[in-house]
Amino acid sequence: MSRTENATKNILGSMINTVLVTLFSFVARTVLVRVLGDMYNGINGTFTEILSVLSLTELGIGVAVNFTLYKPLAENDIEKVKSLMLFYKRAYMVVAAAITVIGLALLPFLDKIVKDAQGIAPWQLRLIYLIFLFNTVYTYFFAYKRTLCHADQKSYYINNVTIVSNITSAILQSVALLIFRNYFAFLGVNVLCGLVMNIYLDRFIMKKYPYLADKYVTNLSKSETSAIMKDVRAVMWHKIGGVMVNQTDTIIVSSMIGVVTSGKLVNYTLCTKAVSNFIQNIFYSITAVIGNIIVTDEEERRSTVFDAMNFFAFWIYGWVRALHWWTPADWSHG
Repeated sequence: MSRTENATKNILGSMINTVLVTLFSFVARTVLVRVLGDMYNGINGTFTEILSVLSLTELGIGVAVNFTLYKPLAENDIEKVKSLMLFYKRAYMVVAAAITVIGLALLPFLDKIVKDAQGIAPWQLRLIYLIFLFNTVYTYFFAYKRTLCHADQKSYYINNVTIVSNITSAILQSVALLIFRNYFAFLGVNVLCGLVMNIYLDRFIMKKYPYLADKYVTNLSKSETSAIMKDVRAVMWHKIGGVMVNQTDTIIVSSMIGVVTSGKLVNYTLCTKAVSNFIQNIFYSITAVIGNIIVTDEEERRSTVFDAMNFFAFWIYGWVRALHWWTPADWSHG
């Protein structure tokens, strides 16, 4: 399959996934607020952002390994791919352990982070947080394999499964809330659907890339490991900055004002985050295609693709800014 066909499938799959997941998540969020109120919505948003901050321990390892996979995949160097995936697996096991330790260390401070959680016993709050922590940690045992799909320009496989899983989860969460009117039922459905999706994807990827099951794998050399870690350090500060700017609002509001107010904030930021995710996913969908061009094409071709992508990004930014300025308030002055 050509790079253009892969890119088209990846982009379409990503766009459909983002739109449908956003719509069904909005329905589930609406049911959550109507049945249990803004407080639980605030807890949901706050704990989600706490785990996003804890994911900083990954520090861009996935980005670095993803970039390193482009060349061996283009050259069909299976042995090098296996070595990179083994390194990635070990790194993510360490990340999972680190997130678990740091996450558990935050347990005594939950009452400081989540203020005014009236009607929720301390043990219930801790149990909710532990469910969120588990839901984050276990994904690292599966996520590293998905990187191979992304680097191989096959993101649409993952998008198709994710669409079905997320829509099913949102529907079942809404039904569970309406029947049981219990937040733990809401969380339980989310964890169950996530586990089923990850196990299914894991088996699918193992069938797609059976060499991942090989027991004999050569470790990366020290120079290769150093090169990856150099890329990790290059990505690290960008990742930290992105999380600090975009993933901490709810935590700050919850700890300083109250969890009910943070629940209202989550509702207001839902649309802006949906637009942001939509645009980011378009570019992420073609990252592997660009990576393949970098390692296989001449400099002139690489430069042409870079200019096209730069123009496309600037064009999107221009339209977003224009829509921001051209508001109904401006019409009255027109």
